[in-house]
Amino acid sequence: NIPFVLGIVQVNAADTLEIQAGVTVKFEGSGSYLQINGAGALLRTLGTEPGPVWFTSLKDDQVGGDTNGDGSASIPAGGDYTAVFLNLEGRAELNNTSFAYGGSGGWANLATSNGFPSSLTWNGGGSHDSANDGVRVTPVISSFANLQFNGNAQDGLELTPTVPPALDTIGATGNGGYGIRINQNPGS
Repeated sequence: NIPFVLGIVQVNAADTLEIQAGVTVKFEGSGSYLQINGAGALLRTLGTEPGPVWFTSLKDDQVGGDTNGDGSASIPAGGDYTAVFLNLEGRAELNNTSFAYGGSGGWANLATSNGFPSSLTWNGGGSHDSANDGVRVTPVISSFANLQFNGNAQDGLELTPTVPPALDTIGATGNGGYGIRINQNPGS
């Protein structure tokens, strides 16, 4: 279970990045990000309760071990990487997946930076310790269930949906802003 360490990675239209249960992805620095970009681009995580998928800081020794090999000399903090971006009709299917210690440059751990993702479904996991929002996305279709948003500097989950999102069993504590913020009401 050696973590994957990323700098900048882009998944383009019609490509799929599938991450198996138990995999940890660590970002090497504050300018690092993963971008899911374009029609048909898909991020699919296959995490399970005993084997979740993690996106976190290279400095995070609690998940995936001491990957940078510095013992306790470095401590993870919000802003250690930029974000996982979901853009321009990209899609995400996240299962038992957590994000931690991102949010540099004003972004969230999981964010939309350009256009509208076509769909985001997320069951299990959550987002914590972002330098900004835990999640800030503008999906066309979205479903969120069994998630925790904790210790983010701003909102836990910020949505700007184009159709009503499906929300079920979501906890949020210790965020600097709202636990859940929906910026517009697309109707019901």
